Amino acid sequence: MKAIWILSACLFSAFTSAAPSSVEQEINNQVWKPFKAAYEAGDAEKFNDLHTQDVLRSWPGKILQGDEYLETNRRIFANPNKPKVNIDFFFESRTQSEDVAYEVGFYRTLFQRPNQEDKVRFGQFHVVLKKQDGKWRISQDRDTDSILGEKISDKHLQGLTKLE
Repeated sequence: MKAIWILSACLFSAFTSAAPSSVEQEINNQVWKPFKAAYEAGDAEKFNDLHTQDVLRSWPGKILQGDEYLETNRRIFANPNKPKVNIDFFFESRTQSEDVAYEVGFYRTLFQRPNQEDKVRFGQFHVVLKKQDGKWRISQDRDTDSILGEKISDKHLQGLTKLE
């Protein structure tokens, strides 16, 4: 009988740990799903609305903050020659308090241009989210395309939870 209780507890733990918490679901609905939709549609205003006004955006060799980053997005998204884009997110770790979250994961982006070969880009992100006026927003966003000198690839996504 004791073995049945232990097995039940292990199964319950496995199933509940795989399901996103209510805060993670809230973040998914307020940040990650709209991020994917705005990024793929090239909608700079919706994309920028997912960020705090003083957002800090960093990637190797560059840091942009606040209006400079938001204006850069407007310029990039307005480019009539931008490729068709599809982005997927895979989470490695997600930690939240009542109004701050820190999330680490990977993304895979597919770029498609007419008459050109498709291009796939991978990266790892570290994001700080802050809840302001009841809405989660990206406060800091850092990404890279390599880890310890190794280019990120599909192998880094193995076993991670994909945003659905």
